[in-house]
Amino acid sequence: MGSGKSTLVDALTTLLVHPRKVAYNKAADSSAKERSVTSYVRGYFGQKRSSEGNGQPDSLRDPNHYSVILATFLDQGLSQYVTLAQFFWFPDPQKSPVRFYIVADKEMWITQDFARFGNEVRVLKKRLKAGSLVQVYEDYTRYAEVFRRKFGIAQEQALDLFQQTISMKKVEALTDFVRTNMLEVPNTAKNVDDLIKHFQDLNGAHEAVLKAKQQIQLLAPLVDQGNRCLRLEDKQRLLNQARQALGPWFAERRLVLLSAEIANQEQKLILAVAAREQAEAIQRDLAKNIQGIERAIFANGGDALERLTRDIEINRQTLKRFRKNLEAYARHAQMLKLPVPDSLVVFLTNQRKSGEFKRSEEEAQIGLQEDLKTAVTEEDKARKAADQVAEELASLRSRTSSIPREYVEKRQQLCQVLQIGEDELPFVGELLEVRAGEESWEGAIERLLHSFSLSLLVPERHYQAVMQWVDRTHLGRPKGMSAGLKKSLMSATGFYSLLRKDGGKAMRNMSIIPIPAENPEAKRKSWLTPFWPPAWSIILVWKGRNPGPSLSVS
Repeated sequence: MGSGKSTLVDALTTLLVHPRKVAYNKAADSSAKERSVTSYVRGYFGQKRSSEGNGQPDSLRDPNHYSVILATFLDQGLSQYVTLAQFFWFPDPQKSPVRFYIVADKEMWITQDFARFGNEVRVLKKRLKAGSLVQVYEDYTRYAEVFRRKFGIAQEQALDLFQQTISMKKVEALTDFVRTNMLEVPNTAKNVDDLIKHFQDLNGAHEAVLKAKQQIQLLAPLVDQGNRCLRLEDKQRLLNQARQALGPWFAERRLVLLSAEIANQEQKLILAVAAREQAEAIQRDLAKNIQGIERAIFANGGDALERLTRDIEINRQTLKRFRKNLEAYARHAQMLKLPVPDSLVVFLTNQRKSGEFKRSEEEAQIGLQEDLKTAVTEEDKARKAADQVAEELASLRSRTSSIPREYVEKRQQLCQVLQIGEDELPFVGELLEVRAGEESWEGAIERLLHSFSLSLLVPERHYQAVMQWVDRTHLGRPKGMSAGLKKSLMSATGFYSLLRKDGGKAMRNMSIIPIPAENPEAKRKSWLTPFWPPAWSIILVWKGRNPGPSLSVS
């Protein structure tokens, strides 16, 4: 009693049988259920009473511990190991333990392979999976398939029989036991159906074999022709290889011939080198003899002759240089109108005069530099003036009036800021032109109306906005333009207001109001007298999309 036989049986049952079919301590009493996976993992060994008086199991291990069941099987004939193991731990202390399964083709040990992982089951699994001979499974089904294949257990029912017999102590009904646990349930109808299907498959296979034989007979000539083609291709390949080998063969023959010719030429080269060395030795002997003869000549007065020859050549070169300098001096003296020196006095006189010429030349150079700077400045001013004139001409070509470009640009700026059309703010000069045939008066009219033509006509609805913009805007250059433009605006606006008070009708283009045709004299003095002296007689014609009648000013 108490030797651990049932515990060993329960451990083997746990490793091999499906967890749902395991019944622990069945040999003692299969209905007692006094043992379970939790009791084995926690190590229950007795009962103890709590403070409320209830009985509680007393355990050797708490939920923070883990348990391992491991069994290693050895096939001595093949020297092959198979290890089965199950690992149990408590992720939730209130629930049953969780397990995973291991199948390994090697011998494993609990103390070596399931230790030193710091209670991190994830680390243990990763370490076990890293081994090439170890397989880890999360469910029993895949685990059972693997170890049954390794043990040669074909039927899953064998494991159920193992569970029934490993803890069996008595058999009450042997026939029922054998029929239930050792015999498979016959399935005659299914076997007959399988036999019929198998016959049909055999019949189909027989017909396929006959058809294949007939096809082989029909394709036999094609196979023969194919084999003949293969033999011809092999022969052609051999001939091609032979043809490709011709190049290396001829190269080898040429190498042999060239090697013999190179050896012959090398022999000739050796003889030629020996002949050259002999000739060089003779040449060196001759050179020594020549040097000895030259030393003998120098010893007998030949060195003085050599020195005289060298001095003559040096003096000849010096004389040539002096003559060249004299020619240059004479050429420069002629340019300066100085005599060619034939004595030291004349040379010194020319030298003194050349210093005076140099000073005069330097003074002249200074004057020319000043003149050049003045000319460059004048040229720059003229270029800027020309650029301004060109810009003004370009502006005039793009416009139909002679209003200065600065005034037109300022009106554009004003109209852009105030979002007013330029045709609503015309200059007086844009609305007047000389009648055809009276061009002789054009100059006088332009001089008379110059200031008036630069007047900008502003409708009363825009008057306040325009005057505010002029007051707060710096109109820039040319000088006096701001005051002139303000004066033009004020005079034009006052003139326009005067006409409005006088009861006239404004032109549709916001320009000067024409004189009514029915009574031209009534309106003439009211707006012309402040601008033209009465002694002038000018003929004007209105411009615009709605021109008025001709006007005679006197």
